[in-house]
Amino acid sequence: MIVRKKIVKEIKQISLKCGLSPRTVFLALQYIDKIGSKMVSFDGIELISKFCLIIAAKFSENGEKAVSIEKTYKNEISTNYINDEVYILQLLNYELKLPTLYDSIISILQKGFIFDNESVTPKKLSYAYDAALQTLFHLIDNRIVIDLPMKQVVIASIAFSRELVGLEAFSHVLIVSNSIEESELESYMEALRKVKQCFKLKRKSEEKCSDVNNISYSLS
Repeated sequence: MIVRKKIVKEIKQISLKCGLSPRTVFLALQYIDKIGSKMVSFDGIELISKFCLIIAAKFSENGEKAVSIEKTYKNEISTNYINDEVYILQLLNYELKLPTLYDSIISILQKGFIFDNESVTPKKLSYAYDAALQTLFHLIDNRIVIDLPMKQVVIASIAFSRELVGLEAFSHVLIVSNSIEESELESYMEALRKVKQCFKLKRKSEEKCSDVNNISYSLS
């Protein structure tokens, strides 16, 4: 858990330095989690994470950004890093196109998550959209991302952002459009409670709870 938070923090820093997209960040984390789930010991996972970020950048960004990451890590990866990279690709079974939390939330947000009969200003709509996306950035270093199914994490993030702009978390349309059965609703509400708890704990440990773009969240 502590190691994963350290890895996530480093990836965020490198992504900002090298101008990586959110999709690349989430893809690298998906690679890390996939490899980590097969490891008996987490010895070497920090070095593996560096190659995962490089591979994710090569897969979803232009070559220049991948080279930029390699230069950043030049003192930490071996001179024979190509063999190491091939080893990581083998651990991933060469499956580089993986579904991520980012892809899932973008798909739902593009369909719309604030509806025609709800009174929300364009400013609040923009804020809610950003908040839903940035909530995931807060959650990727928290156990909730591993403990819960991907869809629950994504829907809980959207429900949380709806509450931030004064709307009901789980509207009827949100439930229907995402095929959430009535029997499943309680598990989604529990996911939302975990999201809120995550932010409450974060607020206690920091003077100010904000995302990577300094959007402040307030909890009632």
